[in-house]
Amino acid sequence: MKSVSVPPFKDERPDKNSNMAAMYLIPLMPFGWMDLSTPEGAQSHANSGMWLWRPNEDLAKAAAEEVNNARIFKEVFYTTRAAEGDLVLLGAIKSTDYHAKLITYGLSAYGPLFWFFGLPASTVKNQLVIVLTLEDRKTHAVLWQKEYKKDFSKTNWIYSLGADFEYANLTKNIMTDVIKDLTASSQAINGKLETALR
Repeated sequence: MKSVSVPPFKDERPDKNSNMAAMYLIPLMPFGWMDLSTPEGAQSHANSGMWLWRPNEDLAKAAAEEVNNARIFKEVFYTTRAAEGDLVLLGAIKSTDYHAKLITYGLSAYGPLFWFFGLPASTVKNQLVIVLTLEDRKTHAVLWQKEYKKDFSKTNWIYSLGADFEYANLTKNIMTDVIKDLTASSQAINGKLETALR
């Protein structure tokens, strides 16, 4: 069995954050909105404040822990030095898109009054897309690669405001699929590894 190092993931997201939440104050505007491709850089979100989240590190650490717990390999560990393992699990972050709307029904500053009567206050969408690649450290041969995508969306009411950070759960769901795929591909991975070492 081989050891696998997991370095920080590569950030391949576009750097486009648009916070137009204050647009709800304009009369007849039905909502204000936020479209964030790097949501950890925003000072506030629809239902929360600033996030202490480092996607390139936190996603890599989560991947290392989940794959290590699955006992598919000898050991799997997070490191800033990819040369420490027999194999390397590389990650590329394609999307952490965050979309939110603050719904005010075209009534400007008076719109939030309707929240207290049970009308929806906001909607939130999270998306997580990553590509994982397993390589032989010495030959750089690609042994396995796959893209994963998960989405979350929710409508919120003032009396039951849910969390608008669901990336931890999305990561957990993705890693469940990763474990299944790595387990199913273990023989193929070993075959490619033997070929690469010839």
